[in-house]
Amino acid sequence: MLNELDRAGHLKPDSKFQDLALVMGLALKWSEGQEDYGYDPEDLEWRNSVVAYAKKGGIDLTTIPLLCPQKLVEGVEDAEIPAKVKADQWDFKKKVCRALTPVLHHKF
Repeated sequence: MLNELDRAGHLKPDSKFQDLALVMGLALKWSEGQEDYGYDPEDLEWRNSVVAYAKKGGIDLTTIPLLCPQKLVEGVEDAEIPAKVKADQWDFKKKVCRALTPVLHHKF
């Protein structure tokens, strides 16, 4: 999603999508502690990209109305966005399938 917003020129503080910082922050908040539920750290590397896109677009994630927003961006300040732009920039389909396979085969 962020890749497409960036490609379309909407990844900026004055974007017509005014809730970008909040949505990005909520995605980061959701990802906290996911390792405890079976996600491999490599499956959560997208968090670094969220912060990198925010920095690239000048979107300040520390001002969102979440508890301790600064904590969400700690440790990922040095993230970089790959230079090559493509539709599935992050191989999301492959990573989600790999991450969900154990859940889908779990007997509840």
